Amino acid sequence: MSDEVKVDGACYCGEVTISGIVFSDKVLACHCRDCQKFSGAPFRAVAVMSSDQVAISGTVKEYLKIADSGNERIQGFC
Repeated sequence: MSDEVKVDGACYCGEVTISGIVFSDKVLACHCRDCQKFSGAPFRAVAVMSSDQVAISGTVKEYLKIADSGNERIQGFC
């Protein structure tokens, strides 16, 4: 059995895609306060891989999302 895991994903709008191969021993859950704030959860899943193991396509752009209430804003990159 291989210890390689294929990972893929996309940004919020779907314009930027990510795919790669990571070894299973390089996938972990970080419970530090920064990762808890970043993810809004008790942990953040992290997959560590070298640049030759990942492909990113699309054009990254900044976005600002305002909630229906008009009060909450989410800023990020997509």
